[in-house]
Amino acid sequence: MVFGQVLRRIRHAATRQLLTESRAQTRLMHNQHDFLLDMKWAMAARDSQNPLNRFGAKFFSQSDEDGITLEIIRRL
Repeated sequence: MVFGQVLRRIRHAATRQLLTESRAQTRLMHNQHDFLLDMKWAMAARDSQNPLNRFGAKFFSQSDEDGITLEIIRRL
């Protein structure tokens, strides 16, 4: 009975360790994906023919409308 409990504890500890490592790897992948996506978005805005795209910023919007709107108002 004692041996079975020890084995269960070892198995639980190994499972917890694997879950922790898996979560860390998933978080790292998400961070890398977000970084690459932000970089690609910045490159697309920089290379765009529309000069207002350089002023894009997200405060309350999803697609940089806030920064573009502020730049238009500043120019007026």
